[in-house]
Amino acid sequence: MKARKYVITSLLAGGLLAAGAAGIATARPAGDCDMGPRGERMSHEHAHARGGPSTRMFRHLDLTEAQQTEIKQITEGARTAHKDTRDALRTNRQALRELATGADYDVQRVRELADAQAKLQADMLVARTETLHRVHQVLTPEQQAEWTRLRDERRAKWERKTAH
Repeated sequence: MKARKYVITSLLAGGLLAAGAAGIATARPAGDCDMGPRGERMSHEHAHARGGPSTRMFRHLDLTEAQQTEIKQITEGARTAHKDTRDALRTNRQALRELATGADYDVQRVRELADAQAKLQADMLVARTETLHRVHQVLTPEQQAEWTRLRDERRAKWERKTAH
C-alpha cells in the first residue's frame, strides 16, 4: 500500500510541473472558471490575470505569432477535451468531503472514491504531460533550451524557498 501511495504522490508531484502548460492560454469567458473553490473565492480576472508559471515563462521565449496561435490551439483543445475529467474530479472531491463531514461515514465508499480519484488524477497527469509535450514541440531548439533553463531556475528557487 505504501508503494501505491508513493507512486500516486510522485505522479501528482510530476503533474504539478507539467500542469503549467495547460494554463498557457488564459483568455476565458467570464464565468467559465474551473479553478475550484479557490477560483470561486477570487474574481475571474484576478484568478487568471497573470496566468500560470508556464504562461509567464513563455513571455521570455519570444514566441512568434504562429507559435502563440498553435500553442493556444493545443491548450484550448486540451482544456475542452478534458473538461469531463475535471468535472468528475470536482464531483469526486465533493463526495469525499461530504463523507468526511457527514453523519454516515462509509469506509468502503471512501476507498472506492479514493481509487476513482487516483485514476482520474492519473488520467489528468497523462493528458497534461501530453499537452506539455505537444507545446514543447512547437518551440525551436533554442526556445526549448531556454524553457529548460527557466524551469530549472524556477525549480531551484522553489526548493530554496521550501527548504527549512
